[in-house]
Amino acid sequence: MQKLKYLFVALALLLVVGTSCEESDSSEGLIGLWQCKETRSDNSYSVYNVSIDQFSSDSLYVIYNMYNLGMDFEVYVKLDRDSTFSFLGSNNTMYTLSGSGNYRPSLQKIDWEYSVSGQVNDPLVIATFEKN
Repeated sequence: MQKLKYLFVALALLLVVGTSCEESDSSEGLIGLWQCKETRSDNSYSVYNVSIDQFSSDSLYVIYNMYNLGMDFEVYVKLDRDSTFSFLGSNNTMYTLSGSGNYRPSLQKIDWEYSVSGQVNDPLVIATFEKN
């Protein structure tokens, strides 16, 4: 009976230790609808929604409606281990975005600083995404 008790305790400890070592899926908090609050270089301010979805891997994402250019405008970004987003490109050659974003998962917030060139030239855009 004593051996059975020790076996049960050992199995319980293995179960606890095994499940506590699992990494959480960082993409889970990113995917979905976000509210964007944006200030452009001409000091205009706008609020609109963007959507973030997983792209082809754990660290690649697509953002729809960045810079309020419509839900068919897709921007591809990469999330680095230090929670920094970098722009990879878009599905529209008329606009180029460059800059970066800082993801703060505990606050469900992404702070962006970027520029837009092409059809418009906007040298400095400051935006904050907050999870809806």
